[in-house]
Amino acid sequence: MFLFLYKSSRMILTAIRGSHSPEQIAFGIALGMVIGLIPKDSLFAFSFGFLIFATSVNLLATSLSAFTFSWIGVLLDPVSHVVGRLILAYPGLQTTWLWLHELPIIPWTRFNNTVVMGSLVIGLLSMLPLYLVSKHLCIRLAPGLQAFLLRFWLYRKLAGRQKLAGAEE
Repeated sequence: MFLFLYKSSRMILTAIRGSHSPEQIAFGIALGMVIGLIPKDSLFAFSFGFLIFATSVNLLATSLSAFTFSWIGVLLDPVSHVVGRLILAYPGLQTTWLWLHELPIIPWTRFNNTVVMGSLVIGLLSMLPLYLVSKHLCIRLAPGLQAFLLRFWLYRKLAGRQKLAGAEE
């Protein structure tokens, strides 16, 4: 029983951690931000969720980012409403919105909701800056975080490390 739990925990840790490259962690944080900002009852959230599993991003970073930005997204709803209203009421795009609304699946995205449209635009526009900042932070903070976590025997066991780096047995 213990061996089963141990192997399962290692597999889950490996799957959650995924890749350790700063680019994939940063892209996971950026995708999680977009998912967190968008209301979850639209096809956009499902599409970005599918994109997460179609790419090799760090699932832990993506999940934590989506959870965090879900709470921030609620606070940004008034701003999202204003941005969405400006985009949906723009006279030059009225025929485009009408054409999109007549397509079979596109109305499920709820693009005609001001909060959904505003959240999507805010999320997509802030994706690149968040990616760049996250990548920079991952490069600077990852070695210290790894050294901190390696101090704990449970992490070392689950990560498959038998001893501390540089320690003698």
